[in-house]
Amino acid sequence: MRYNKAIKHYFLILLLFPILLIGALYTYDPLQIYHKSWFSKELRLHKNMRLQASGIINNFDFDSILLGTCMLQNSSSLNTSKKLGGKFANLSLSGADFFERSFILKYALKMKKIKKVIYSLDSYYLTQREGDKYYPSLSYKYLYDNSMLNNLKIYWNDKFLKCLGTLSSSEQCIGKQNSLDRPNNFMNVYGDEYRGLGKWLNDSSKKSLLYQLEKEYVYVNEKVDTNIEKEYLKAKQYIDKYIFNIVSNNQYTEFIFFFPPYARLKMYSMIQNNHESFKVYKKIVRYMTYESAKYTNMKIFGFGDRDFLDDLNNYLDYEHYTPNINTLML
Repeated sequence: MRYNKAIKHYFLILLLFPILLIGALYTYDPLQIYHKSWFSKELRLHKNMRLQASGIINNFDFDSILLGTCMLQNSSSLNTSKKLGGKFANLSLSGADFFERSFILKYALKMKKIKKVIYSLDSYYLTQREGDKYYPSLSYKYLYDNSMLNNLKIYWNDKFLKCLGTLSSSEQCIGKQNSLDRPNNFMNVYGDEYRGLGKWLNDSSKKSLLYQLEKEYVYVNEKVDTNIEKEYLKAKQYIDKYIFNIVSNNQYTEFIFFFPPYARLKMYSMIQNNHESFKVYKKIVRYMTYESAKYTNMKIFGFGDRDFLDDLNNYLDYEHYTPNINTLML
């Protein structure tokens, strides 16, 4: 008799344990997927926006988004809201190609009435990349599907289970105190010590470098390429799938796209080292410009005619620019 009772108690515990664990994870919810944090009065956010964006979309108030890479991470949502109207949140995520951003973009458009989307057209279309090897899409894309039940899987690992075990309020567990203005701002790492790439080069070294690149530009521009059209068509299909398809299916949302204002030196470098990609890039710019005219809810911008692209003091390297450029683009 006692043996039978013990067996019943054992199976009851087995049944109750996962229920209690699910309830505990739902309550703790460090990514705020199901509700805003019950453990912190201040807004706390994780830096990994591939995971964090789901909770922001589910539980915070905004009607417009900045969705780029590091090309938009330093852009102020508050400043954008003042200049363009709407209530922006910056959901930009480091190094995210169009494929990865499509999860977040489609989910935001489904969950909210999004008025405006600002989106950086980083050159991932040249490789048609679909996912970062360091952040496999299978490890997070279910956060942006039609089910809320499977979202708990994100916590089923040593990190979050240990956090739950101690109900930790550490930065590693429930994120860093932050805001929706620029939650992934990376320029705050450099602070007042930032000098700019140009300040690391003296005038003679800059002149010599530009002179050599201009000579190479003339040389490679005369080369005959046989693979351009093939690569261009692949890039076009990538853009049609992850850009124009979304624009055409969301006619009441205004999409503002821009080609990032990389330093002019990057274009010279591309011409010198990979002139085929440069020619595909030019064809894509032309294609997107003409194609965008078909959509009343789409604008596209480029900054190639601006002088600031020549000033290396505005850049950390050939690509990453200072926050003053983010403001200037607005």
